[in-house]
Amino acid sequence: MTSALVLGSGAVAEGQQTEPPTGRWQAGILSVTPVVAIREVGIDTNLFNDAVDPKSDFTFIASPEANVLLGFPVGRLTFGSQVDLVYFQTYASERAVNTDTHLDFEMPINRLRLRSAASYVNARRRQNSEIDARVRGTEADVVVGAAVQVSGVTTLGFEARGARVAYNSNQVFDGEHLPSRLNR
Repeated sequence: MTSALVLGSGAVAEGQQTEPPTGRWQAGILSVTPVVAIREVGIDTNLFNDAVDPKSDFTFIASPEANVLLGFPVGRLTFGSQVDLVYFQTYASERAVNTDTHLDFEMPINRLRLRSAASYVNARRRQNSEIDARVRGTEADVVVGAAVQVSGVTTLGFEARGARVAYNSNQVFDGEHLPSRLNR
């Protein structure tokens, strides 16, 4: 668990209500914004990061996403979900379906703003430059916090965070069993 103390500034009026929902489709307090993105389109010239025998392949990522906002008089609840459809033309073994989901609740009470959030990612990707293979793993994150506006331009905040990272039980890279080394 980590915690943080945050000092910031902002122009937030005392007793401010949450902003009204804004999105592509609206019905009362509900707002929905769909997004479809195509990204990272092109040729990966060294798909497996192999200096001796590099392989290339055409690739792209299609990412449908939906963001939902419920704007209550006392707070706002946001939910978002994105799916990444990772495509490789020749090397089908590198294709993946990745998901990223988050939920966030904020409640302003006069000068106090309470917040709680949770997110979950299930993805098959390169984790960093040391783990060069695309491996399946999950990340779960929970945050609780509060911020108090102490003056017209200063805010004092606190957040506590818990996170969990887990790799599938059969994930091995360079002879190392990733779950036993990296799950936390």
